[in-house]
Amino acid sequence: MSAHKISAISRRAFLAAGARLGAALAAPSVLHAATRPSHRARRVLDGRALGLVPDARADQTLPLAHALRQAARENAWIRLPPGTLRIGALDVRVPVRLIGHKGSRLLLRKGAGRLLSARGVPVELEAVILDGNGEGGPDDALVEIVEASRLHLDGCRIEHFDGTALHLAGCRGRIADCLIRDMGNAALFAQDSHGLRITGNTVRNCANNGVLVWQSAKRPDGALIADNDIRQIGARLGGDGPNGNGINIYRAGNVTIRHNRIRACAFSAIRNNSGDDCRILDNDCRDIKEVAIFVEFAWRHALVRGNRVRTAGAGISATNMDHGGRGAMIENNTVEDVRPRIRSVDIHGYGIAAEADTVIRRNVVRKASHCGLSLGWGPYLDNVKAVRNRLEDCGHGIIVSVSEGAGRVVIVENEIVRPRRRAIAGFDHAEPVTGELLGAREVPSHVSLRGNRVRR
Repeated sequence: MSAHKISAISRRAFLAAGARLGAALAAPSVLHAATRPSHRARRVLDGRALGLVPDARADQTLPLAHALRQAARENAWIRLPPGTLRIGALDVRVPVRLIGHKGSRLLLRKGAGRLLSARGVPVELEAVILDGNGEGGPDDALVEIVEASRLHLDGCRIEHFDGTALHLAGCRGRIADCLIRDMGNAALFAQDSHGLRITGNTVRNCANNGVLVWQSAKRPDGALIADNDIRQIGARLGGDGPNGNGINIYRAGNVTIRHNRIRACAFSAIRNNSGDDCRILDNDCRDIKEVAIFVEFAWRHALVRGNRVRTAGAGISATNMDHGGRGAMIENNTVEDVRPRIRSVDIHGYGIAAEADTVIRRNVVRKASHCGLSLGWGPYLDNVKAVRNRLEDCGHGIIVSVSEGAGRVVIVENEIVRPRRRAIAGFDHAEPVTGELLGAREVPSHVSLRGNRVRR
């Protein structure tokens, strides 16, 4: 079955954005490091004593720059005063270590473009509010951080920006327990990162994507995306898949996505495009307009286990054998109430779809309008096994490709309850071309059926 491509325009925009970010931050910076503080430092300086004046009409960018220099010299953090500090276009080359106090807010100055850029230094923020003030555009980022070997954002609030909240490039560290909301593009775009920990965050109302973890070429990434609550993700920029996703992985290998709650996405809850060795575990996905969990294009080896999908255009897909996509284990998932919800050239309404070197085992699919399991698409079927799945109240229980060139498929000990049409049927692409295969005297030679049962 065809999957949605990330368009060439989308890839070019990604690479161009990275080039623009690198060029911008390579320019002479407002601040330059005098010292490299120890990561264990916890001396705290009072922001007021360093010249910061909250709730003042005067721009506080220069006072904050001076305060950061002083903190760097003293190997210390800065405790921000309560209230609002108006700043903008602050470029730093010293450590940024800020602690919020009673609602400390950094508010983007009108016309400033971005709040903060940092390159090659630690960035650590705790309980700070970063407010975009409704500024920016889809290609802008409120905060840009490049090559931070220590990035810690803990308990922060990032809001009200008409672009992306956080654009990270080549960073290590964590984004934890933050609230990111009301973004005109995405909550977090991490490119070429190294083992980021993105955990316990709340993401709300982003116009194009929630969390994106991308690599500029296929390679290991190692990100952990866990225990986040992601909701209300749109697709303002359109397209057939690069936008509208709660979590979007592109070319990034060895990523773990687990225990997330994802709701109300215009396309997918979780979309992995060309990432190898991806683990998608125990996520709860609801009100998803397209394929809820999508593993597509040039991926190798994926584990999709223990997820729950409810109310979606389709459930789980591991496809694109034609691009090298193969090697999934899809087990112990529950998929309920799937039917077409948006216009698409692809067929939706299936519970689980797979094409190559994939085992589909012990899943439950209920109320899938088209079929419970879709095995292969045209000639794209090779070594798929469907074992001990329970398929209830589906259009067809299982459809299997019988097109010329389709490879081996094994269908064993599945329970098919109240199918509205056939329990097991052969398809040539989108067209049914066989009668009922369950119990038939002859079945196509590449199809092995054993121990399946139907209850009507």
